[in-house]
Amino acid sequence: MPQADIVILSYPDVTPQNVTFLRAAAAKRRIRLHEWTPHRISIWCANGHAEPLYENSPNEPAIIIHRTISRLQALVVPALQLWADKGSVIVNDLSASVTSRDKLATAMKLTHAGLPTVPGLGFLPWEGVEFEFLPAGATVVKPAHGLQGRGVSFFPSKASAEAGARTIAWSEARDVVSEYYLAQPVIGSPGQDLRAYVVGGACVALARRKSAGPGEPRANITLGAVATGLPLDHPAGALAVAAAGALGLDYAGVDLLEAEDGQLQILEVDAWAGFAGLEAATGADVSGRILDMALDKLRRSQT
Repeated sequence: MPQADIVILSYPDVTPQNVTFLRAAAAKRRIRLHEWTPHRISIWCANGHAEPLYENSPNEPAIIIHRTISRLQALVVPALQLWADKGSVIVNDLSASVTSRDKLATAMKLTHAGLPTVPGLGFLPWEGVEFEFLPAGATVVKPAHGLQGRGVSFFPSKASAEAGARTIAWSEARDVVSEYYLAQPVIGSPGQDLRAYVVGGACVALARRKSAGPGEPRANITLGAVATGLPLDHPAGALAVAAAGALGLDYAGVDLLEAEDGQLQILEVDAWAGFAGLEAATGADVSGRILDMALDKLRRSQT
């Protein structure tokens, strides 16, 4: 492939607006964008050699920007690593991306880096789980690998959250659940957060998100939340850059909460966070900055 060709590995029907923005940014830069879907990747192993394939054929793309592959990581991540071994530039770092999709692993990384992070308890549901380490007050329980607000439950008190956690996904046969969860105190105003997008060590877009109505505590744009742009020199921008750096990510969406006293705490960092809503709200060229950063990484890898 010529140097200006970039592969986007994603499901366009899952995040269509993000792909649309990437297509427009690529066209503006005269970049040929190749769109791959993750489930068409395979790996051929024989005679002491492993070969990554796309649509049953060997390929050697210059750049692969991967998105929405977490559920297929057992096969896709090894394939991407094989392409990296062949010289392809992979954006984002594979290990960092997988870590970011795990809310507990992300919290541990941020805590270890000394960054202000929403406290949380990682747990597997069972009938005796206790939330004694959490502060009193409203509490949220969420699956560690959830996205777009799915599976998130808000409780008016720590006691009610603990009671709810003791009943998660237990069947009459007492089957062991495969997902684990994170319990956290509700910080600031429910239904409101800050979303920053970091690309190449800089905050390129920042907005305050508010849920569509008083009965919706989740501030996800996919659920109807409204985003209002904020200046990039807002303190949340620098904190988001530090959070993405602590995870080792080339680009990421960072969600932050603002306490009643104005103090900021990092809630989540996601290598595959959507950016279309943020672009529409702020006018920032997030997709273009991602493509520019990827091309810069390719140039630096060739020198």
